[in-house]
Amino acid sequence: MAVETKTIQMGLPLLSPDRVLVKHILTVGQEQLDDERYLFSLVGDIAVDANDNLLVLDIRSNKVSAFSADGKYIGSYGKGKGQGPGEFLQSAHLAADDKGIIYVSDKQKRVVYAFDARNELANTIRTHNFTQPNADIGILGHGLLGLGADISIERNRENGIFQIYSLPDGSFLFSTGELGKVALLDHIDRYDAWFSESASQLCFDEPRKRLIISYGSSSIIEIRSLTGQLLKSIRWNRAERVLSFGRPKVDRFYILQDATVGLTVLPDGRIVNCVRHIEKDGDRPVISFSFHVLSQDGETCLVKIPGEKFGDIEDKYFHICSDSKGCLYLFLNAPFPRVLKFKIDIPVN
Repeated sequence: MAVETKTIQMGLPLLSPDRVLVKHILTVGQEQLDDERYLFSLVGDIAVDANDNLLVLDIRSNKVSAFSADGKYIGSYGKGKGQGPGEFLQSAHLAADDKGIIYVSDKQKRVVYAFDARNELANTIRTHNFTQPNADIGILGHGLLGLGADISIERNRENGIFQIYSLPDGSFLFSTGELGKVALLDHIDRYDAWFSESASQLCFDEPRKRLIISYGSSSIIEIRSLTGQLLKSIRWNRAERVLSFGRPKVDRFYILQDATVGLTVLPDGRIVNCVRHIEKDGDRPVISFSFHVLSQDGETCLVKIPGEKFGDIEDKYFHICSDSKGCLYLFLNAPFPRVLKFKIDIPVN
């Protein structure tokens, strides 16, 4: 199938953000120790299961806490820190399937653990070529697991950024996604720069049987088939610009002015692309965010919602997900770890 390449002019969304209502529904997490079940140390990822329960991964306690759609504590998953089965050295990301199985990746062990509703270890999926599961993971029903692989290791650079496994057996199927999507990075000295694909995102759009991925170092969203075939490549930012900070050969680092840090698909197929923007104030980066709601085919920007509508976002990185009602969740760790739930009302016309 021929690849369709489309460019989205993000400066010209169809709707003004003033026409969009962003309603805060609830917050899970607290600053004071009133109830330790709602106290997180450092949130690393969030997900929503088939029953719209919220799952929160605390990467310091290496525990997944489950909450109902109205924010009530349900229980927890994981065996804590350790070398044994189901125990974590460095938990990273999580996902849930439609059978109630919770999947949590471990970056150091290079595995994905699967826990059932009783918190029993149901499966251990070892990564292909012992790659580090560095980026996002996602589940399509109960049939496919996708995870972001570590592409900093030289032997993995010819492989795709994302690895796809079959479930429940956990066998490796194929890799997809390409490294080096930003041509302007080629001129940067590899020893004088730091770029990470760990911000790359993937999500399965089950009703439409497609895989949607974004890259942490480019302005590209790709729509792929469930076999990894590229169907459409969408550049949502016409002009990519790299900003540099620090002293050359000492503490210099480069970062894209605009980059995707969160990606999710709403029940109606619309894509939400959370974008981090960076401006320079002297040699200090000033960070802001916006939420771009794209049409089902990804070709049209319906509205660009400024991050201020979601409150004060002080974090550099965070993750977003959505439930079957179209509610949007995002986690923040500053000034204290918490998860926020929102409802976005976008007029049809």
